[in-house]
Amino acid sequence: MDFDKDQDLIPEFLKNSINEKKLVIFVGAGLSRSAGLPDWKKITMEILAENIKTISKATGFYSALENDVMTPLEVLDKIQNDKKTILEGFERKLKIKDNESKIHRTISEISRKIITTNFDRLIESNSSIENIITHDSQYNLSKIDDHDEFILKIHGDINQADKCIIFTNQFDELYKNESLGVFQLQKLLSENTCLFVGFSFQDPYVKELFEYIQEKYNGFGKKNFIISTSEMQIPGITTIKLSNYDELPDYFNKLLSFSPYSLEKIKEVIEKKAPFLNNRLFSAEMDGSDIPPLVSTWVGRERELQAIQRQYYKVIFITGFGGEGKSALASQAFSMLQIAGDYSIYDWRDFKEEEHNFHYKILSMIRLVSSDFNLNSLSGLDDETLIQIFFNKLSSKKGIFILDNVDRYIDMETLEPINEIGKFFKSAMKFEHQSTFIFTCRPFIQYATVDFIQLSLKGLTEVNTIELFNKPEIPLSKEKRLHYAKVAHNLTKGHALWLNLIMAQALRGESSLQHFLSNIGSSISSDSTDSALLAETILNKVWSILNERDQKLLKTLAEAIRSETADDYAEILRDELNYNKFSKSLKTLSNLNLIIKKINSDYIELHPLVKEFVRKNHYVGERSKYIYLLIKYYDKFLVVLKEKLSHKLNFKELSSFTNKAELAINAADYQEAINSLKEVYSAINAAGYTEEYLRVCKIFLNSFSWSKNSTSKIVNLDVFLNDASSMAAEYGDMATCNLCIEKFESVVEGKDEKYIQLCKMKAFSSWTEKKYDTAINICEEALYLLDRTNQPDKYDIGHTHALSLRDSGEPKSISKALKLFTENISLETVLDQSEIITDKFSASTYGNIGKCLALNNNHTDALTCYYKSFYCVMQENDANRLINFGHVSKWIFESLHALGEKLASCYFLKLALDSWESTSPYYYGQTAACDPYKKVIGMFVENGINEMDKWRIEKYCIDWVNSKSPYKI
Repeated sequence: MDFDKDQDLIPEFLKNSINEKKLVIFVGAGLSRSAGLPDWKKITMEILAENIKTISKATGFYSALENDVMTPLEVLDKIQNDKKTILEGFERKLKIKDNESKIHRTISEISRKIITTNFDRLIESNSSIENIITHDSQYNLSKIDDHDEFILKIHGDINQADKCIIFTNQFDELYKNESLGVFQLQKLLSENTCLFVGFSFQDPYVKELFEYIQEKYNGFGKKNFIISTSEMQIPGITTIKLSNYDELPDYFNKLLSFSPYSLEKIKEVIEKKAPFLNNRLFSAEMDGSDIPPLVSTWVGRERELQAIQRQYYKVIFITGFGGEGKSALASQAFSMLQIAGDYSIYDWRDFKEEEHNFHYKILSMIRLVSSDFNLNSLSGLDDETLIQIFFNKLSSKKGIFILDNVDRYIDMETLEPINEIGKFFKSAMKFEHQSTFIFTCRPFIQYATVDFIQLSLKGLTEVNTIELFNKPEIPLSKEKRLHYAKVAHNLTKGHALWLNLIMAQALRGESSLQHFLSNIGSSISSDSTDSALLAETILNKVWSILNERDQKLLKTLAEAIRSETADDYAEILRDELNYNKFSKSLKTLSNLNLIIKKINSDYIELHPLVKEFVRKNHYVGERSKYIYLLIKYYDKFLVVLKEKLSHKLNFKELSSFTNKAELAINAADYQEAINSLKEVYSAINAAGYTEEYLRVCKIFLNSFSWSKNSTSKIVNLDVFLNDASSMAAEYGDMATCNLCIEKFESVVEGKDEKYIQLCKMKAFSSWTEKKYDTAINICEEALYLLDRTNQPDKYDIGHTHALSLRDSGEPKSISKALKLFTENISLETVLDQSEIITDKFSASTYGNIGKCLALNNNHTDALTCYYKSFYCVMQENDANRLINFGHVSKWIFESLHALGEKLASCYFLKLALDSWESTSPYYYGQTAACDPYKKVIGMFVENGINEMDKWRIEKYCIDWVNSKSPYKI
């Protein structure tokens, strides 16, 4: 069969998915059969035949199988009492060493993300993929999002036959009890294009799961394909119909030609020295924004390129007006340096979006320069510490780092870098290293030293403009090109973006070019220096030549929060434009030089000036239509994520909620924004991505119209403000915390319920800043008002009061706090070892009482309370169980350490860190970085604790608590 001629056999979408590494291959039993391995029916029949004397009714079951009266699963359920015999039979039939299969090897070069229901090891034996994940490996499953390649064996591995899913009760436990394995499988099938191979969809569990996903997405899910010799009527899946399965090897070889993993393809790319070929490109955390723009045409800027290529400077700032080509220069230099091969690390980070996430970017950069760290061990550290870690780990490594569009980090008065980028810039100048850091921004920077250079971009010269116009594809004579180049340069003063837009008209022919230049010339004088007027004139003219279809695409791109792929936009606009119309519009906008394409990817975006123009020229009501298209698209993915919303989701998944909230804010739909932020609050905080949540909170606080009337219309606004201010205070972002308080205070009139909430926010802020006296005074006023009006303590301000008294360090205040914590239970009862623990008192109650006792140096009684708290936490089953487990384990460590129980205390500190590692990177990082704990953590290696399995650490601590208290866990 000629695969090149029959386009239906290799759809364009499938090609793109392979090339962009967005394809997951789902391998079924049919592929193992083609390599000579038996299927379940044959294995089960052979087990029955070989054990006919020992397995009850073996002959009858054999006959039922042979005649298709019973399925293999039904027979296996009937003989489950002979489990040992069954497992041994599967092992003998499937555990075959060195079973070479060319087709399995080819598959692993088409995609490095493979899912299989097969037990055998054919894929592993014929590929270099080392990351093998099974359904029972909770740790590896939780990390699957961080991996660029894996084999997910969802039903198990024959090397661990006792853990393979063989019987119905095992399938039910895996698929119907919301296991992590099935959740990750559901995410993979939801977020990637999937190619099913050797899979007939006879497996009822996988079929039901896939149908559930299709129903949830209602036709908006990713496109999927199945290879078969007959038409498969499965919703959401396109059949690739082969004449017979003998064509499969040739078909896979054809698919291999589109794969970047193909050995031939890799060799070809290396020979061409394509830009941006480094480990950043293949990162699972890739953000479309953090990819350099593709520069298809280049003229001029020789002096600037030479300055960068000399590698004399630690830091280079590229500055100039918007549209002068700062990012393009950085990208051109980036590509040239990569071709030269002088650096070992190439990294690009974009900061153009408002309040962009520096914290997440520096975490990712640390991982790039050193594999010693995981995100969980770093997320709780402040930015200054992370910057120091980055430069310590960078050391003598030679890297080129681009930090693009850092405008919001430049002080408009002093013209110096400030905040996080300011600290990073100063560190780049201070530390000894072999790397080059390039920043781009509009303002000129007031800084000068030997290792620093500033490249301030002006317009292109007339000579550069003539060179730009001197392209053979422009359908004009050489003389006319020269004439129009001079006219264009005179009008634009060499502004790079405007020249590119004019160039696009030149490619359409002289009539279009002449009309375009004439319209611009009639709107502005040739000696005008008003760049804003020129921008408005040129973009208005470009806008006027677009048809309605093209304008729809441009408006949608202008509202996007982050870079998306062309295929994503096709899905987003599917109700407005069919794929054919979308493709034509995309081509039109690309030909007009309005769209920025990203190197070696399908990601696209608008230039900030174009984006600003489109947004500014359309009022919010009109913009809302396109914003809601994007929100609708996000909702299709969020519907799956909501069901398993927890700290286990990765940054990109959690930020989908905050991106949706930001879109809603842009549409002035503040209720929808609050709903989305409320949904993700606990999960994103526990995962350690606090800064991302606060980023959007700040946008909300500054966009919302704060009046008594507007606030009364927003449901859960009080919850949002309380959550945001508390999160900001605990995170150390007092600016955002104070902004919450300031905005809320502006609408509080009198001393009503809102005033009590305001007191809570102020008191909590003061408590986190260790201004205990202030916090106590605020709480006492609020409690007085509540008591006087006989109102309940809705905002739990009494708890904040007790915490402030406890941590004040004053013996009298600690005693008061202890009295408050024991308000509903006597201290004698708490310390009574025979007390029957019920649900009436929480782990928090016992823990806080114990903390008061510990602060009074009564560590023995404190431990009695802590052990009860430990017991209570072990009985909990809510989302914060592990976080609370970490807190009480840490407190036990502190008291044991004070009493000289050094070894036992080490175990409890390790348990605290283990509990937080996957649930609260923030607490993990804060504890691991604190001096009192660093020394003890250093002893983990000495005591052998560091190498122990987590379950052994937990068992030691449980045994310790059981031996010290009557409450057996």
